[in-house]
Amino acid sequence: MCEQLISAGYVKSVADFYTLTREQLLALEGVKDRSADKMLAAIEASKHRSFWRLLFGLNIRYMGEKTAQIIASAFGNIDNLLNASEAEIVGVPGIGPIIGQSVYNWLQVEKNRALIERLRQAGVNMQAEQQEEATGPLAGQTFLLTGRLTTMTRPAAEEAIMKLGGTIVSGVSKSLKHLIVGEDAGSK
Repeated sequence: MCEQLISAGYVKSVADFYTLTREQLLALEGVKDRSADKMLAAIEASKHRSFWRLLFGLNIRYMGEKTAQIIASAFGNIDNLLNASEAEIVGVPGIGPIIGQSVYNWLQVEKNRALIERLRQAGVNMQAEQQEEATGPLAGQTFLLTGRLTTMTRPAAEEAIMKLGGTIVSGVSKSLKHLIVGEDAGSK
């Protein structure tokens, strides 16, 4: 269906999905009422996803899921991120100079800012969920896990660290406090 939407000229950018009409979808080959309604419902539901998912979906170089979560949590909303300096982005625990510079540079491109504005006008969520201040014995500590852990799975270890107030990061940076190395660890 996406190929048909592009061929018909209905979708040129991701923001165009939010302007699609039922009539446009029904005009596509093989699309019936139910398919069109399901597509429009899915598009509407996508407006209410987490802010970090929007950041991840923007396809910013080096922006993986964890990085998107860290940045969304650190800045809280798109306006704070758009107004942040490169140093502020790089200074976020878990974000190093390469990722920080990539995010900052992407945000400075006028075409990308226009895309964000179109998504805002469509009603896409650009606000992070309110998070309680981390408490616990690991509050303020950052952790990176690498390799195979022998006593528990990586998700279980990450969850245990977060329950104790720690923060999981996706890469090595100067703000990293603890590197947990399992068997067959990578080159971190």
